[in-house]
Amino acid sequence: MNYFSLFNLPVQYHLNPKTLKQLYIQQAQEAHPDYYMQTEAETQQIVLETSAQINKAYNTLANPQKRLEHILQLYQLLDDNSNIPSPNLTTSFPRKRESQLSQQFLMEMLEINELIEELKQNPNPKSLTETQSQIDNLLNTNQQQIETHLQTFDTLTDEALRKEKLTIVLKFYLEQKYLLRLCESLSNFAPA
Repeated sequence: MNYFSLFNLPVQYHLNPKTLKQLYIQQAQEAHPDYYMQTEAETQQIVLETSAQINKAYNTLANPQKRLEHILQLYQLLDDNSNIPSPNLTTSFPRKRESQLSQQFLMEMLEINELIEELKQNPNPKSLTETQSQIDNLLNTNQQQIETHLQTFDTLTDEALRKEKLTIVLKFYLEQKYLLRLCESLSNFAPA
């Protein structure tokens, strides 16, 4: 389901949070189950499901990361499980995300993974700080790239060009997911 259409919004990454909230409140009030307590059970069930869908749509669009994933799903660049859909098949299955990542990025990640493994064996606060800083810098650069491409995406009207731009965003999205996993790995053994 296209959550943007539920709120009569164009599919774009940058949304006005106040407008989104107002549209959500309006939709939530119209579909509030309390207004349908005197109706038949079937109608109550439909209203309950609609209300749940409105809540899920709002929570997705209000969260920038979930909003990005939803846009990528709408353009069939990710499936509902955040996997890359398989081309030329009617069904999708998890494909290796690494195949979407550049060789240069993977080599950098190999070096960082080696540093993390080294830190696991020999905890060193200075090396830990340096490694975390390196990952943070990569995340910041990555986020800037995502933002730049999404600003352009929001201005495009041609669907083919929009999908092309999102294909570029997907690469940075996957890199970001990888970097966030490294941050998590680093924080799991970091001394308190």
